Amino acid sequence: MYYHSRVRSADIQVATRPAYTSPLSSPTQRLQHSMSSRYSQASSSHGWADHGAMTEGSVSNPVCIIKDRLYFVYTQGVMRNTETKHFFTVDDQLIYQPFYADFGPLNLAMLYRYCMLLKFKLNLPANRNKKIYHYTHQGAQARSNAAYLIASYAVLFLGKTPEQAYRPFANMPPMLPFRDAGYNASTFDLHLIDVLRGLYKAMQVGFVDFERFDCEEYEHFERVENGDFNWIVPGLFLALSSPHNQHNQAG
Repeated sequence: MYYHSRVRSADIQVATRPAYTSPLSSPTQRLQHSMSSRYSQASSSHGWADHGAMTEGSVSNPVCIIKDRLYFVYTQGVMRNTETKHFFTVDDQLIYQPFYADFGPLNLAMLYRYCMLLKFKLNLPANRNKKIYHYTHQGAQARSNAAYLIASYAVLFLGKTPEQAYRPFANMPPMLPFRDAGYNASTFDLHLIDVLRGLYKAMQVGFVDFERFDCEEYEHFERVENGDFNWIVPGLFLALSSPHNQHNQAG
């Protein structure tokens, strides 16, 4: 069984994890249970990532992910929920921590939390007859990361190929490509379709499995004090932050 360690680029990286005991049978069920409690009032305007009580923006040329059900949109305003539409954003919740000039894509833990949030919203009884809109408005970098999240959801949970998931974005304004963590001019651009193809390949070979993904362990081991490590090739090639071959114990 695997959990997935941090991804700061398009690489999909995993690590083996020990057995975990819980009254719920999987990490996904544990997060969904927690989310169900946290969003028991998500139909109101005060749920996480919902801004129903704020100034209304406008919706034009939304990207259709699921016809009459799920959309993605760029907007200059903050959206307000209506009787037929539910709006949410994760711009202020899922934030990439850069090394230098890099800005994404968001790591697997953030992608996982986004997917669970979106599944919850789609299945929420209060949203049953509403169109769901994921909106973003915080500039080019936020737009690229937001598009990556919802397009990845289409690959992971809607059975889309990378090309199918990317196609609805083809008529949108060009998105800022991802880049390396350097501070000089980028010499290699990584586009959304490239990231989706990497994710799709990782699914095919079993590196990404959100039914077994342990988000809490992922976030634990991405911390420097807990190893800050990634499996590049599971069980064979481990990358660490500033590793050392001697153990120094304080005191």
